[in-house]
Amino acid sequence: MVLLRSIMGVTLLLAGLSSPAVRAEIPDDPATFAAFAERALFAKLADRQVAGAVLIAVKDGQVFHARAYGMADLEAKLPVDIDHTMFPLASITKTFTATAVAQLVMEGRLGLDDPVQRHLSFPLHQGPGRAVTLRDLLTHASGMPDRMIGSSAWDADSLLPLKTYLSDRQPAPLLPPGQFHSYSNYGTALVSGVLEQVTGRDHAALLRDRILSPLGMDNSRFNLPGAAPAADPAAMPARTYEPGPDGRLYPVPVEYSLNIGAAGLQASANDMARYMAAYLEGAAGHDTILMPPSGIGELLRRQGGNPDIGTTLGLIWQRRQVGGTLVVGHSGGERGLSADLRLFPEKGFGYFLAITGNGGFLTGDFLSSFLETYLPDPAPALVPLPDAAQRAASVAGTYQDFRFIDPDPLLMLSMLTEFRLSADDDGVLTLAMPGLYGGTAPRFMETAPDRFSLLPGDNGRRVGRTLSVVRDAAGAVASIHLDIAGYNLSALPQPWYRQAGVKLPLLLVGLGTALAMLVLATVLFARRPALRPGMTVLGLSALSILAFPLWVGLVLAGGSQWDLLYGMAYLGLRPAFVLPWLSAMLLALAVPVLWHRRMQAGPVMRSVLAGGVVLLALYLALLAANGQFVLSIP
Repeated sequence: MVLLRSIMGVTLLLAGLSSPAVRAEIPDDPATFAAFAERALFAKLADRQVAGAVLIAVKDGQVFHARAYGMADLEAKLPVDIDHTMFPLASITKTFTATAVAQLVMEGRLGLDDPVQRHLSFPLHQGPGRAVTLRDLLTHASGMPDRMIGSSAWDADSLLPLKTYLSDRQPAPLLPPGQFHSYSNYGTALVSGVLEQVTGRDHAALLRDRILSPLGMDNSRFNLPGAAPAADPAAMPARTYEPGPDGRLYPVPVEYSLNIGAAGLQASANDMARYMAAYLEGAAGHDTILMPPSGIGELLRRQGGNPDIGTTLGLIWQRRQVGGTLVVGHSGGERGLSADLRLFPEKGFGYFLAITGNGGFLTGDFLSSFLETYLPDPAPALVPLPDAAQRAASVAGTYQDFRFIDPDPLLMLSMLTEFRLSADDDGVLTLAMPGLYGGTAPRFMETAPDRFSLLPGDNGRRVGRTLSVVRDAAGAVASIHLDIAGYNLSALPQPWYRQAGVKLPLLLVGLGTALAMLVLATVLFARRPALRPGMTVLGLSALSILAFPLWVGLVLAGGSQWDLLYGMAYLGLRPAFVLPWLSAMLLALAVPVLWHRRMQAGPVMRSVLAGGVVLLALYLALLAANGQFVLSIP
């Protein structure tokens, strides 16, 4: 209990020192803000592998600060330009899609509580509970995990139509709508499908006519083959880059996604200033060119949110109260890009930041620095519950991000999104986070029933202050919830057979067995002509088992882990999806063939072959239990 007493002492001391809090208002002096931006951001870029960056801020409807850094195109030596360089917005695009929905709601053509099925021409899978509504989709509360497999292509000819993707690739609903909020790109794609069905316009044209053109966003466009170019011929896209093994920056290959409503827009800094100014004007109660203030208010007001984690949700927009001030915004990220948009409606202030290259968490760190400087919000004193150790032990375990809990075609995929909570004797929970989420291990202590508070100094810039636990009627943990750099994590307990600690050893055993069977089949094929039919089938089965992870490894070597999660690696993996099916069919064929020729082998060899076949069958059963075969043939 020494640790608990120390923690209590430190937090009480911090609480005493921070009361009363001295708040520095968002500055009216552009020079002061420029000096802050230099310290908090631009001075750090030289030490990182960054190609280009842009920061623009608006206040009271005017550009307050604008600065460009580096190159938009390293090969062509084109510098970043505030007016004409179009940065990918990635998931910030979702706010534009939500804006279009709000416009149609204001016109009476849509209702937020309309069942989504009413506005689609294909049937949606019906899950538990009521029908999914537009509000559910815009608050990531549909009860469906995310699914991006098949949403990308290298060119227009290979890109699926949006309707085909939505109909054929929809994930099965696993939970009733509204139970909790879990980020979903597929859900936003459904919103795009609704918009196209209701208006009869494709998504890119719809948003250009309703948002981009009215705001004068002439240096913006959608990254989609055949989409209209930016209205300004001087507009140029910023290339994205990522570091190679030699430390140099290399261009990220251009990939197209049909889900442009979730992550397809590119825009210049000045265009984003126009967008922010319109939102801030509406939030201040004034009519805007986009819609009346009531529409902006509906977009930004609290619509939902996971329990007690500090961040809530508007319609797509993420919300949090910091020092009594509302902060709304959305982040965006893809290979070689990090972007962030933040609005402070009560202050009439907002900023947009985009970085290409190895920006990592710089956008999140800049937000944290901004809040610490201008909206300080000291953490409250932590007082642990009396039975903290016992209660923490009941939460310890392995959890899977619900967003990626959908059965996938890669056995190792869920290992990338697995969280482990461990509890010590003092009741402190340590959350082991995968590398995709930052790779850190923040610590929490229960300060209210099922509410665990972040310990002082534990990665407070990237992890929210509260980890929330939801239990079922029997008192068992049903889910955990946490804010990670603006990402609302909802994770479910993992059954033992889906945990990495089980899957990884079995994966290695299965692959080792396949390799041994391949070698054995090759030797027996050469030395025992009578066994050649069986050895041929067995060897091919083992070879196809080995080929799948090898293929995955080669694709990973040329991409990134996020490519797997977002479906980009599907481009290179598609031919490999048949391999698990081929393995299973060949192994099933090998059994009768080997049985028919069993007397041609000695007792020891028969036992070895039988054991190998059983182990391979168990390995394939493990793959099936983890969804290996669900998406194998797209």
